[in-house]
Amino acid sequence: MKYIFEVAEKGPVHLRTMDDEGRVIREISCALRMSEACRWLGRSRRHLYRYVARGWLQPVAKFSGEFFFDKKDLEAYRRGNRDRRASLPVSMAFLFPEYDLRSLQPDRDADLVLSRILERGTSRDIQWALRHYSLARRRLFLKTQGPRLLSARAFHFWTWLWNGERPVNGPAWRNLGRALGGVQ
Repeated sequence: MKYIFEVAEKGPVHLRTMDDEGRVIREISCALRMSEACRWLGRSRRHLYRYVARGWLQPVAKFSGEFFFDKKDLEAYRRGNRDRRASLPVSMAFLFPEYDLRSLQPDRDADLVLSRILERGTSRDIQWALRHYSLARRRLFLKTQGPRLLSARAFHFWTWLWNGERPVNGPAWRNLGRALGGVQ
């Protein structure tokens, strides 16, 4: 596969994808770099990497470690999410200073929202999260993203409160005792 990038002094990047025999497979008149796509969608680079990993966005090319996106695909993605968007309460704005609160969606961005609420949220924010996210969803967050996104103190508290699975850390000899019903 061969990529030909045409970059004007001002304006969009033109991308042409060719096969090994030189036939044009796809031609994109406006390709955006990762940083431009982040700015255009109002998302962080980390969010876009997650969207690519989950299959919500498909990059048209990866060159020199940088993803390129078709602007038409980004427009369709943005339009599609705007129609069925639920929004976060305005009172939670202090939890997300680097984001436009209107661009966050509770279902799509559940890991981010839960991490901020469980770490620094008020009792009103926690009540909102309890109403919006099921216990199974909250436990899934703690199991998959909790140790990484929460402080150790907050992680252990919420795991204890919601009877989640606690990760077992420490030496192997101590884990054997826990498995046999020893002190945890």
